[in-house]
Amino acid sequence: TGKIEVHKTMPVWLLARTSIPLATYNPADGTWKDMSRYLGAFVTPNQPDVMQFLRTVAGKHAETRLLGYQDDADVEPQVQAVFEALKSEAGIAYVNSVRDFNPDAGVKSQRLRLPAESLRTRQANCVDGAVLFASLLEALSLNPAIIVLPAHVIVGWETAPQSDQWQYLDTTKLDKRFDEAVKFGSVLAKVMEKQKADTGNEEWFRRWSLRDLRGSQGIYPAE
Repeated sequence: TGKIEVHKTMPVWLLARTSIPLATYNPADGTWKDMSRYLGAFVTPNQPDVMQFLRTVAGKHAETRLLGYQDDADVEPQVQAVFEALKSEAGIAYVNSVRDFNPDAGVKSQRLRLPAESLRTRQANCVDGAVLFASLLEALSLNPAIIVLPAHVIVGWETAPQSDQWQYLDTTKLDKRFDEAVKFGSVLAKVMEKQKADTGNEEWFRRWSLRDLRGSQGIYPAE
């Protein structure tokens, strides 16, 4: 008849691009849905500041070049070059600035610095540092992962292509030696992964491989 039968208006909240939803609440069953996989959108390997910083990273490598997985290149020295560049050249300091302005009480969210902002302001918390480190690893063609633990986030990387063998690092330890940061992250990951296996609770250890997020999950860089 051409007459309107139903007319509804729904509000849609548009959050700042630095706001990351970590979980959403389902009032129907009282459960929280994990959204931490979307941290992958904050890993931005092609952002110009990130790409430019790779030249600084290369300068910290003994051969002053970054091959990724090509020609069976040794991966760990490349990861260490990223660590040393962030430590001595970027001068990243730990600053826990997480306050987010979200009108939806049914979402757990926090403010997250995009990697370019962390490089520019020279500050990061554990989540910021993990996505920054992962951005540089992905930019040099390695497969990094964001490791979400209870109240903490670390970074990991696949030690060889398609190997499913992982090494870990805690980016809040940039004031320590590389081997210390790796040891701390690896021990923490091992303990939490065992807790996950023992309890069956996914929240103890969530490893989001960027290769999988870009592929099957369809989560691409925000910039």
